Amino acid sequence: MKHSNILMIFILLMDWRCFAGSQSNTTNLVAPATNSYIVTLWREADQDGCAKDFSVQRHHIFRHALNGFATNLDAATVKKLKHDPRVLAVERDGPIQLCGQTVPSGIIRMGPGPISRCGAATPST
Repeated sequence: MKHSNILMIFILLMDWRCFAGSQSNTTNLVAPATNSYIVTLWREADQDGCAKDFSVQRHHIFRHALNGFATNLDAATVKKLKHDPRVLAVERDGPIQLCGQTVPSGIIRMGPGPISRCGAATPST
């Protein structure tokens, strides 16, 4: 599940609409809402069939980095999707915020040393 979360974060950072596939796949796109979820399917699963079986309208379609889609769902449909054998994960969609880079403790403890005019650290003696 950890890899799935990392992958979801990466996908949410990118605008994957340009990778959505052919124009015929984008005819049923709807705007995201507060009850938006990302449904990740197993690689070999048919996402068009899954969306049709659960009568959901997709507002994002993922076919390259993962097999899945984003859609607006109610609680009952989320529960049903989580028990479907084609589904790998169902997670709430929403904004994410990246944290700043953390400095490893060894660097803080040792310090970077004096900085030369060219910007490179000079060796300490």
